[in-house]
Amino acid sequence: FTTREEFSYSVGDEVDLAVKLSKSEFRGQESLTVIVEDIKMSALDNKMLLDEQRIFEALKRNEPVDKESLCAHIPSREDFSKVYRFLRVNAPLNMDVSVLFYRMREFGLSFCKLLVILDVMAECGLIELEIHADMYSINVRDVRGKVDLESTSVMKILRE
Repeated sequence: FTTREEFSYSVGDEVDLAVKLSKSEFRGQESLTVIVEDIKMSALDNKMLLDEQRIFEALKRNEPVDKESLCAHIPSREDFSKVYRFLRVNAPLNMDVSVLFYRMREFGLSFCKLLVILDVMAECGLIELEIHADMYSINVRDVRGKVDLESTSVMKILRE
């Protein structure tokens, strides 16, 4: 991130930092520089995030995924509704997807399920979604009428 808009974290967030320290001297004064190399929410299980992201990516590539894993990540209409309402209130968003997941933690979604929901909403035209590495830019579109969530490619794979 380079701008305030690209910084996903808020005052009070507990984060884990990977930093690089360097000492420099200017006009005889020594100073310490701290460069943040990586930042993650402390409360998140990074292994779980990676495992569930791999499941989602396998779904997107239409690779075999065990049925038990699939069943755990099929979103309900209520799940879609919760995420859509959150996005309408908070959009436009530009944040690390793991932070977005953290912000929605009270919804009880798995990380994979959130990725499925965002993918389906984008395919249906409910949201504009741009992904750059782990940064997700999300804008809610003004859509009239209902959309068929089940007709999307990922939902068809999940329902097979």
